[in-house]
Amino acid sequence: MSSYTWNVSSGGTFTTPVTGNIVNVKWNATGSQYVNVNFTNTYGCIAPVPFQYDVLVNPLPVTTITAGTGPDCEMQQHVYQTPPDPACTFTWSANPGNVVLGQGTNLATINWLSPGPATVSVIGTYVSTTGCSSSSSFTTTVYPSPVTSFTVCFDQVTTKNAKPFMLKGGIPLGGQYQGS
Repeated sequence: MSSYTWNVSSGGTFTTPVTGNIVNVKWNATGSQYVNVNFTNTYGCIAPVPFQYDVLVNPLPVTTITAGTGPDCEMQQHVYQTPPDPACTFTWSANPGNVVLGQGTNLATINWLSPGPATVSVIGTYVSTTGCSSSSSFTTTVYPSPVTSFTVCFDQVTTKNAKPFMLKGGIPLGGQYQGS
């Protein structure tokens, strides 16, 4: 055959040339769509009506990632989420980090292992229905956690009868410190 004439419904676009007998279509809208084709046969005849192939385009899972509040800090957990979808299973990954909670759900808790550029990714799959899947990534910067230290500037051994001393920096201000 020759002189192929391809058409696609408004929900799709061709991703390959439309000159031959094979085309690829990217579907941009869900629901009932179609592809049709006509061509010239070896006798130079064109079909009076193009052949139409109807397609039902299923939706893809929504995998847009949003980060929970607060900064991403080294060796600390941070929450990420996608919109909930009870028909979807979500597979999370993090680099350089670990998924500590939420694998399979739309809400994941990541523990970042080192500071610097980082990425959290998710794949959403409609396992029991269409098998359709989509994925997203979210880039962030993981900040180094502070190194805490305590320099003793007083006698470390005290008794009930020792001179009292003031501790500063408590939260809330004026809070009480207790302990042995």
